[in-house]
Amino acid sequence: MDELKNSAQIVQDKLAARGLPNQVVELPDSTRTAQEAANTIGCKISQIAKSIIFRR
Repeated sequence: MDELKNSAQIVQDKLAARGLPNQVVELPDSTRTAQEAANTIGCKISQIAKSIIFRR
């Protein structure tokens, strides 16, 4: 696995510290827009979440 950027690593570390198995993935192409994200991962634009909110 490639090394994560610092900000992504911080999120990964916090997930791990809470025992969550989720894995942060940084994509090689731009995902600035929902359309770019859909193109990058090969799915429909309707399958992309525009915003994710974390609540405590």
